[in-house]
This record gives sequence, C-alpha cells and structure tokens, in this order.
Amino acid sequence: MKFFDSLGNAFCCSALFVFLAAGVAHAQFTPYPDNEARNAILKERQRIDAIRADFDKLRGEAQVFRTEGEATRRESEILRRDVNAVQANLGLMFRKVDAKIDDDLKPVSESVQRGVDELLVLQRANVYLQSQIEQSRAEVRDLRGKTEELETQIRDLRRKMESR
Repeated sequence: MKFFDSLGNAFCCSALFVFLAAGVAHAQFTPYPDNEARNAILKERQRIDAIRADFDKLRGEAQVFRTEGEATRRESEILRRDVNAVQANLGLMFRKVDAKIDDDLKPVSESVQRGVDELLVLQRANVYLQSQIEQSRAEVRDLRGKTEELETQIRDLRRKMESR
C-alpha cells in the first residue's frame, strides 16, 4: 500500500506540476490585458462613472429648474390675471368717472350755453341801443341846428320889430 501511496503522491504532484505549468503557459500565451490596458480600462470606467454622476447631478438640477420654471410660469399667469383684473377695474372706473364728469358738466354746459345766449342777446341789445343813441345824437344835432336857425330867425325878427 505504501507503494500506491507513493505512487499516488507522485501522481498528484506530477498532476499538480503539469496543471501549474499549463496555467503558466496558458497565462503566457492567452491574450489577457496587461496592466496598462487594465489601468486604461479602469480610468475609462472612472471617467464614465464621473460623467454619469455629473449627468445625474445635471438631471437633478434640470428637474429643479423645471420645477422652478413651472412655479414661475404659474406665478406669471397669476400676475397676468391680476393685471388684467386691475385693467378691467380701471376701465370701469374711468367709464364711471367719465360718466360722472359728463353728468356734472352737463348742467354747467347748459348754464354756460344759456349765458352765451344771454350774452348774444345783450350784445344785440347793446348794438341796437348804440344805434338808437347815434340816431338820438343825430336828431339832437338836427334839433340844435334848427334851434340855432330859429334863434337866428327870432333875433332877426326882433331886430326887425325893434327897427320898426
């Protein structure tokens, strides 16, 4: 049995040696990447992981901006509605003010028109009175002229009577 044990040990050692030799030979002739290639692949994986991390960060920021943009859009829509409501209210207020001014100015306008009409009547009356005054002055001048003629005639007659 010892023989078989020695033989078994020898066979096992030989098999192990053959296996190790085959592994070394296989490692030498099998195209496994060398350390530079492994390092390059590792660097590329790290670069890709960094790019993925940056991309995920940018995706998160984009989501924040999208959310903020939607909030800003909602706020601007609310402000736009508020501005439109204020404009509508101002338009209504302006129409009310215009109507109030028109209502308040109507009596004043009518009063002014009556005053203008009365002024025109007074101007016409003044023109008429001035023409009447001019006629009266002309008549007074005529009467003075006649009075002077009559006075002259009366003096002449008195002299004649006195001379007689």
